[in-house]
Amino acid sequence: MPIANHDKNSGGKNIRAAAVRRALQRLQRRADPPAKAAQQEAVQQEAAQQDAAAIRRHRAKQFLAEVNYPHNIHPALVPGVSIEDQRVRYGVDKAILGVVGLLIIGFIVWGMLQPDAVLDISSTALDWVMVNLGWIFTLLAAALTVVLLWLAFSRYGRIKLGLDDEKPAFSTASWVAMLFAGGIGIGIIFFGAYEPLSFYLSPRPDTVDPASTAAVGHALSQAALHWGINAWAFYAIVGLAVGYVSYRRGRVPLMSSILAPLFKTTQRSFSSRVIDGMAIVATLFGTAASLGIGALQISRGVEIVTGWSKTGNTVAIVIICLLTIATIGTVSLSV
Repeated sequence: MPIANHDKNSGGKNIRAAAVRRALQRLQRRADPPAKAAQQEAVQQEAAQQDAAAIRRHRAKQFLAEVNYPHNIHPALVPGVSIEDQRVRYGVDKAILGVVGLLIIGFIVWGMLQPDAVLDISSTALDWVMVNLGWIFTLLAAALTVVLLWLAFSRYGRIKLGLDDEKPAFSTASWVAMLFAGGIGIGIIFFGAYEPLSFYLSPRPDTVDPASTAAVGHALSQAALHWGINAWAFYAIVGLAVGYVSYRRGRVPLMSSILAPLFKTTQRSFSSRVIDGMAIVATLFGTAASLGIGALQISRGVEIVTGWSKTGNTVAIVIICLLTIATIGTVSLSV
């Protein structure tokens, strides 16, 4: 019995000691609110990181579900959804029009007021990109060529860029002609002859001697890299992506539609507008460069053939004529 009483008294003391410790802990937490706030903030940050990771995993699963067909069905057997079937009502995005329009107008005004400054800055930027990032272009061209060849000769190459029962809108000859005219037509007229001669007289540093027999092969290979199948890979990957999402998946033919499954964007979201705005700027400046090169070539040819003196209005007249012809051709095809 004394032993039992001793155990009972010890148990009571332990219970009271535990209660005292809990009370002291509560008092300590109340007396130290910064520590409690820091602990709560750490818990919230950890929860936010877990939520972000869960969202990324969910988006990755959605993206894989988007690009993979269910039940291992052959992609050519999955019926397509054309953009015409979606009854999309096209309109003007005032936000993109306003922001991109102001940027372009500002650049044009800057070029008119300070042409030398624009030339110096653009030349410096181009030199930096070519020196520091030129290897990325070469690697990307080779990688895209391999990817596109794999797509063409794999089972995915049988997928129509349209509905299963649709027929091509243009013949193969017309399609090839449009590819050259819209892709490298105006550039290859000049650079097709200029680049081999330029690389022949000024080969890459530490390769071969200028104007030598060995420089011929290097010049032709470098020109082929710029205008051969590797160059077409850049055109093809964008055209293929837009054609697939528009005429096979029924999305709006915008650059943001290509990345919609990856970023889970909508047509009116901020990220989609940024993507489309960048695409507009890149397309506009790329077209302006090609148009400018073509206008200079045509105006110089007109001067040589006709004997006209070089005037400042010649290039402007040529550009107006080219734009008029292009507009008439585009409207006639769409009617």
